[in-house]
Amino acid sequence: MSENIENGSHLPPIGARETHTRTITEADIIEFADVSGDHNPVHLDEEYAAQSMFGGRIAHGLLAASMISAVLGTKMPGPGSVYLGQTLKFLAPVRIGDTIEASVEVIAVRKDKHILTLRTDCVNQDGTLVLTGEATVKYSAPHPHRRTHAHGAHTNGAHGTHPHSHHAHAKVKGANLH
Repeated sequence: MSENIENGSHLPPIGARETHTRTITEADIIEFADVSGDHNPVHLDEEYAAQSMFGGRIAHGLLAASMISAVLGTKMPGPGSVYLGQTLKFLAPVRIGDTIEASVEVIAVRKDKHILTLRTDCVNQDGTLVLTGEATVKYSAPHPHRRTHAHGAHTNGAHGTHPHSHHAHAKVKGANLH
């Protein structure tokens, strides 16, 4: 492990900021409902949603919030980041066709523990803050001897050593099965 990683100097400084932007589609909402199991009709049924306090369909709040995870895991601090906690306040609905910008900004750094505290916001195309919160993230740079598969799983150099690898090997009575 390099000296920079050990002393925490690889961590982003207070004030560092990154964003991720996406336009929310009907397909996003349907897929999120299927993955999460949240089939609340306010997200999926226009007739039902029209009678709700929103006057129409809205995206799942956690769909927008998941964009924060995209920033943390891919941009800042990036690969090697692990969520320790997240608070969220949902302030306005997200609708099909809204373009959401998720942003994270470092507000505290604990170098000795490799822990960052970040302000997390999602804003729509009109500048309306739709959700806000605070994330706590532990960061450790990827191990230099690991490589990353296209699907993101890490291995220790040998093909398929990650337990969730699509290429995992099984040993049964000394035989390698693939």
